[in-house]
Amino acid sequence: MPTIMIVDDDANIRAVLKYRFEREDYTVRLASNGLEALAEVGSQRPDVIILDLMMPHMDGLQFLSLLKNNPQSQCVPVIVLTALGRTPYDEITRQLGAAGLVVKPFSPRHLVEEVKKALDGACISTERRWGGSQESNQREDLLELAKS
Repeated sequence: MPTIMIVDDDANIRAVLKYRFEREDYTVRLASNGLEALAEVGSQRPDVIILDLMMPHMDGLQFLSLLKNNPQSQCVPVIVLTALGRTPYDEITRQLGAAGLVVKPFSPRHLVEEVKKALDGACISTERRWGGSQESNQREDLLELAKS
């Protein structure tokens, strides 16, 4: 059962998406900003991340950049979910390594399909490549990147 992390400062969106993805048999973890998400990714890497761009403490672009610049998390597919629209964020998020972008308001059904596509195209996970041996330092590495 794949694990999805939903990173959004809007509690209602987190609740709706949690309900929808649990009905689709996904395990769901939640974070309300980029800093919380980094800590979560460091403790247990999800199979896919749904990421809002406008959040307090650390916005989605900062989080995405840190995530994709870390070899231990760079293969986690990220679907950006934003009210900011496609242009110029479509290109910016693609350059940072996002697997896709969905504009709010959105169809939960469409988002489920985007997640399935992202999972189909995901990199080989760090755990599979290195047998999980580098998992122990992942949290510290991500938090160190966030501080720099």
